[in-house]
Amino acid sequence: MPRTKNDPRNHKYRKLVCLINGYVAAEGRTQRELADILGVHFNTMARRLRNPEDMSAKDLAKLGRTLHIPIEELRDCAIVY
Repeated sequence: MPRTKNDPRNHKYRKLVCLINGYVAAEGRTQRELADILGVHFNTMARRLRNPEDMSAKDLAKLGRTLHIPIEELRDCAIVY
């Protein structure tokens, strides 16, 4: 069966990815720094941002603390109905 590309505009975790990337930019950090914070390779971090459903709650909490993202904002973006 052929693979299909995920349309990022319809991604159910788009708000979460935008929130994280926005705080990364606001904090003046890079995705490489985030990878170091989580203790993963840069490619793994990029893949997790493409597929945030693969991120653990522990990773999200660590990113939230590091980027100073209020837990309420993370929760609102991470819960998909």
